[in-house]
Amino acid sequence: MVLGSAMALFGYGVGLMKGVSLAASFGVLLVAYWSSRDLYGKSCALGTTAVLAVFPELILDVGRVYSENLTMIFFILTIWAILKSLKDRRYMLLGGLCAGLVFLSRASAGYFFVAAGLAGLAWRYSYMGRAVFRDFSYLGAIGIFASIVLAWSSRNLVRFGFPHWETDAYLTSYTSVARSEPLRYVPLVLATMLLFCIMLLSIGIYFGPELLDALGSIRAEEESGLWLAIVLILLIAAFVAAVFALFEVGGQTVFSIDRIRYVMYAYFPLLLIGTRRLDLACPIRRKPAGQSLDLRILEVSAFGNCCQLRRIGVLLRIRHAVAGSPLLCWASPPSCSLASRSGSFSCWLRYCLCLRR
Repeated sequence: MVLGSAMALFGYGVGLMKGVSLAASFGVLLVAYWSSRDLYGKSCALGTTAVLAVFPELILDVGRVYSENLTMIFFILTIWAILKSLKDRRYMLLGGLCAGLVFLSRASAGYFFVAAGLAGLAWRYSYMGRAVFRDFSYLGAIGIFASIVLAWSSRNLVRFGFPHWETDAYLTSYTSVARSEPLRYVPLVLATMLLFCIMLLSIGIYFGPELLDALGSIRAEEESGLWLAIVLILLIAAFVAAVFALFEVGGQTVFSIDRIRYVMYAYFPLLLIGTRRLDLACPIRRKPAGQSLDLRILEVSAFGNCCQLRRIGVLLRIRHAVAGSPLLCWASPPSCSLASRSGSFSCWLRYCLCLRR
């Protein structure tokens, strides 16, 4: 829809499409900085935006002109609006609108988003009880989201006829077949969940103490909302990605690094949890095992780029020092050749372990 509008105004061109994608990638950083600063202050905003800025998948998706960057913008705004609604419920109306835009930007994932909406409603019900059904802001948000879903489904029916209410018919058909073959589908879902958990931990480990502190206060409404967002993305992404791994001809293997794009949206709430407890005014968070934020960001950047060597075709050598502490990642030519000839999960895990040598 966005690309179509740009081409209608300026004509078709590969450069135009990549320019629109590049603008969306800058939009991710601007929205991430603004929303996280509004929620938790400058330290959280700088830390979250810095990590997203060097996140390889978001960079590579610019060249591939995928919709991930656009979806990330609306997803960040949805999380921001929901968290703001905990103090001012009128923000929930904006949250419903942004959630609808997330659906439109990734409608190919089908109605798994509806399941996420129901889970969010259950989360609010656990804190508000039946009052949630009497709150006009929440009812309005549900109505806005449902209206967007209904309008898009109606558009598909008008254009393609019954029963093609979905955007991606082949995914819907694959999902139906997958449900009829649980012995093949369920193991792939579980394996994909494991892969996605490790992918999230590969970045979350750099904020390990902060994440553990957050788990200690998970009963708090705001804290539980952030963790719920991470879990929902992981589950939905695992179900969708497992369908492709099972049926898509010429598709990705279960343990392909490329599959990180299904779960990368969870990094924003994960980074909010990790960076909201940081103070950039203090160069060392705690002693003796503390690390400065800039060192951790550099490590995350090095790790991510090492994992993407096969895809970007670059031999990466990194040596850096921050306050006398060397960057604990060195991509030697033998290691790089391993990465260049294999995009497998074993390559990802090897580099993850090398970061802490």
